[in-house]
Amino acid sequence: MLSSVVMGASLAISTVSLAAAADAEHGKVLFHACAACHNERADALGPDLKGVFERTSAAREDFRYSGPMMRANLIWDEANLKAYIADPAG
Repeated sequence: MLSSVVMGASLAISTVSLAAAADAEHGKVLFHACAACHNERADALGPDLKGVFERTSAAREDFRYSGPMMRANLIWDEANLKAYIADPAG
């Protein structure tokens, strides 16, 4: 019985680890579209995205944002990032 529980727990952990790895790989693929404008260089078209979650839109003082982004006044979270990525011009 105990070995069944251990095997079940081990399988569950393996499944979660594989799912997390697949999700991270998918995120890397998706980020390639963003990387054209967002990177760690000062000459990038967009600001560095490090620490973007829970940051207010247009909050970086070292970057010149568009008027609409400055007026957006939102806190970046998963929901509004997904919406923005789906339609950046919207």
